[in-house]
Amino acid sequence: MNGHALTGHLTGSPRDTEEAMAFAVTHDVRPMIERMPLKQADEAVTRLRSATPRFRIVLDTTGND
Repeated sequence: MNGHALTGHLTGSPRDTEEAMAFAVTHDVRPMIERMPLKQADEAVTRLRSATPRFRIVLDTTGND
């Protein structure tokens, strides 16, 4: 409700995460994502359930669509 987001993963220790993030920054590693407008959330969930997205789907709430 207040624009907060929480993300995480299920592998590695806090130190592993720190090292991975440092590597990503040092080597300019960027995530590969597919953006979809929030109004297409139902479609995004359908695609996730059918395992058709090529990358992670990020719902865009900026309203630029």
